[in-house]
Amino acid sequence: TKQIKMILDNTRHPVLPNDIAHTYLDKYLLAEFLSTSATAALINAFELLNIDIKTLQQLKTWSQNRSVTLRFSCEEKTNFLHKKEKSRQVGTGIEVTTGIWSRITGKTITKYTEYSWKFSSCYEISAFCGNQIDDRVVLSTREGTTTIVTNSEDSPFPEVSLIGPHDINLTWFLQHVDDDLNVCFTIDRDDPSCYTPRRNIEVNEAYEFMQKLYRWCSTIQSHFLHHLPKIDELRIEISDSEIFVPVIPFFEETVEKNSEKNNSDLLDISDVPSASPNAPNASPNASKGSDDGTKLSSDEKSSFRIIFSKENEESKVTLPESDVKDFLAEQKKTLRSVSNTIGKAFSAGKLVSSTEAIIILVLKHLQSICQRYGDGVDFIENLLRQQLITAIGKELSPKDFDEYMRYHFRKIFKEKFLPQLFCYAIRRPDHYPEGVISIESTTDNGDESIYSIVKKIEESESSLMRFPINAATKITFGGDRYVHAWVNHQFSGSPPAELKLVARARQFSSFILMIGNVVAANEFQPREAIIIQNKDDLLIPLISEVIPTPKAFKKSVESLSEEQRNFAKAFRSMQLESTLFGICVVQIKPQLEKLLRIPDDSLTKEIRLTQDLMQLFIDYQIPSDLISFEPEPGVEYTAAQRIQKVKDHVAEMRQMLDQAKQQEIDDAQQKQKFDQLEAGFYSDSDESECDIEEKATFSWGDACGGGANEICDLQSFIPEVAQECRMEEDFCNMVPQMDCDSLDMCMESSFADDIAFDAPSAPIIPEPEPIPEPAPKQESEPEPEAPEAEAKDEAKPVEDEEVGAAKKEKKEANMERASGSGLSDFTKLPGILNKKFDELDSDGALHATILKSGELWCRKFQKGLLASPGEENLLAENQEGERNKAFDLLDALSRSGALVIDAASFHVVVAATHCFDQTLINTVVQGNVNPIERVERSALIISSTVHEEKPSELLKDEHLARIMNGPSSHLF
Repeated sequence: TKQIKMILDNTRHPVLPNDIAHTYLDKYLLAEFLSTSATAALINAFELLNIDIKTLQQLKTWSQNRSVTLRFSCEEKTNFLHKKEKSRQVGTGIEVTTGIWSRITGKTITKYTEYSWKFSSCYEISAFCGNQIDDRVVLSTREGTTTIVTNSEDSPFPEVSLIGPHDINLTWFLQHVDDDLNVCFTIDRDDPSCYTPRRNIEVNEAYEFMQKLYRWCSTIQSHFLHHLPKIDELRIEISDSEIFVPVIPFFEETVEKNSEKNNSDLLDISDVPSASPNAPNASPNASKGSDDGTKLSSDEKSSFRIIFSKENEESKVTLPESDVKDFLAEQKKTLRSVSNTIGKAFSAGKLVSSTEAIIILVLKHLQSICQRYGDGVDFIENLLRQQLITAIGKELSPKDFDEYMRYHFRKIFKEKFLPQLFCYAIRRPDHYPEGVISIESTTDNGDESIYSIVKKIEESESSLMRFPINAATKITFGGDRYVHAWVNHQFSGSPPAELKLVARARQFSSFILMIGNVVAANEFQPREAIIIQNKDDLLIPLISEVIPTPKAFKKSVESLSEEQRNFAKAFRSMQLESTLFGICVVQIKPQLEKLLRIPDDSLTKEIRLTQDLMQLFIDYQIPSDLISFEPEPGVEYTAAQRIQKVKDHVAEMRQMLDQAKQQEIDDAQQKQKFDQLEAGFYSDSDESECDIEEKATFSWGDACGGGANEICDLQSFIPEVAQECRMEEDFCNMVPQMDCDSLDMCMESSFADDIAFDAPSAPIIPEPEPIPEPAPKQESEPEPEAPEAEAKDEAKPVEDEEVGAAKKEKKEANMERASGSGLSDFTKLPGILNKKFDELDSDGALHATILKSGELWCRKFQKGLLASPGEENLLAENQEGERNKAFDLLDALSRSGALVIDAASFHVVVAATHCFDQTLINTVVQGNVNPIERVERSALIISSTVHEEKPSELLKDEHLARIMNGPSSHLF
């Protein structure tokens, strides 16, 4: 800023763009201003490399049809000169005294050989057209020599060494200088690839050229500053900090553009002395320069034109063309001054003389121009970024964008088509929920249910589906059907959404959860299954995997062979079907009532009976026919009688199981005694006898691990413990205060043979009231009046029949409505969506997404009412066991597939991800893209497909006009 104020008048006050009010167009004009200034500055700098106006015109002529290359190459040679024997004294002299008057002195002399080598370095900077290297124009060349002395006869460097060639393509630079040497740079803002002042074809090409030029200069500098000084044992420090760089990203408010200065577009800087009095002497014939840096003639007039666009001239904040003239003149003036100083300092150099020093200076200045240009255009982009963040108040994250899209969808969609939370209560109508299932994602506010586009498929006979539990059994199920479409979005660099399927059951409630894929129109393939009951809280991580978009797939296979293309299409078809993620929930109580032939809601308050039934089915796999109600022909039963019959069957079954357990215990004890007798454990001596009628005194410290002597009533103690052992099946766990080994010795001793253990008492079961056999009906005799409660029970079957009839009528009506639905076959949905994505997603950013369960599950549980909550991880082997339990229960509930499961709900989830190539802020700033409109379009494509409605029918009237005129206009 200080240098600028020295160049301009005192009345001028240029400032940075972020300190002045301006328009978005002014940012484009600033990018053009920087590009034009940088190109003109390169012309001034290239003069020091002998690219004068005449040479520039020749290079421009070449660039019309071919590329033009600037090349640096170098050849180094090392030749042996001679060797010379030399000697030198090592250490100090030695003095020896031989007597009183005599003294002898001496010294150590070392002989060695020096080898002298001639090292020469010859470089060349040239320009040529296309591949015509022989017709090149040599801009600068020089050979420097020096002598190297070594103590080894081996050459210090290779005899011949070639460095380079190092090339830089000048075509871009020459294309922005026309035949009349007019320097002009404009941005085509109507080009579809023009996104922002920084992100467009013209600026990207300029930025890329400046980067390549910067790296080329670094390579040449490394040769002159690091390689050669090592050989010549020099330390070279050259700085271009005093040279003015006329690439300035400044604005000025209410600039009065002098009409007199603007009348002449000719930028004549011939009045400024040549910037290269000590420039490398070169000519089209490549005459070699001398080491003392002979001055070149600068009689040739150096002039070129700067042309800005009309919009730049009309802008109220950009600097005028006259300022650019002043800046370029200052650049040339400072180049002259610094090059003179450098030329004098290195006039006596051998390998690096004033010629090479000026080249180093030019290279550094070229780098400064490139760096200033890159910083300038990046400054424009950073300014956009800061203004956006300031307008919002913070730097947005993908989670902030997700939160906004939920708000946005509530504004634009009609109530009927609003995305809904994926959270469903598991319940029968007019009943308290058994539990809840949901798909949740992690947000800044914790775990929240995802929003999905939902369509409920009305139940009909054609909508009955089935799923296999083994190779021989397929179970048919009905119930509610839901199609969910989850529209996700992912920005570059952000991790994928953390999804989890959560299932929770209430106390004394239970249901079966299955997850898998839809593999046919009426078939669900469960991959995982588990029983959720009694306050279980299960968390299943879900993994999302995006597959290529239809456009990307077509582009990838278009050049493949027919066989390769068919293989890719077949595999993609499987991937698309894998996007049908299915969740099936089966309620246990309603199906138990149907299985046992008892009235609906009979088990709602029969908690103990429900638990016993589940234990019999899951743990013992009892056939349902053994405990279900079997009515006698011609006899009518009340609801209470039906339930009591089932209770009786359950009690009998439990009694039989207890007896079977007792028999196993007795058999095991008998076998143990037999093995002991066979092994001679029992002895006839009196010492092994024990009178069990007396109380035995022994040391608990020796027998049971205690430290005090206690009195043990074996006659009462052992049978009691043994009885508890039979009931709990774990003797040691029932007596934690005793040492297990000591107690086993006590039980296995001879006195225990005569102990008669009392058999465990049978479970207390209330005696059912005798059910009187109903008398056969007689038409002539009226039936006796029944009590009020009994009448109510007898009336229930009639009510059930009426409800059943009503359900049947509703079912038939729903079947008629569902028959015309295009979503009756779920397997067609991925193909329909894939076709829509190909036709309507113009960005090619909408990816079909596969959902599948993760490997590590987490379950929170509470074993008892008084127990503390626990938590466990379910690995693959645990999940396999849980699936087997669930399938065993399903097998019992359906009588191995013979019984249809009605109390079920089925959720089909299809997911799609809109992927952005950049981060959220860069999408807006660099891509000039409104991600809200892009995700909005993706949601409309999917929602109209799922609901089978036109996009205009989904939107509220107040937003319809805006969306129809935006990026989604082709949807209407």
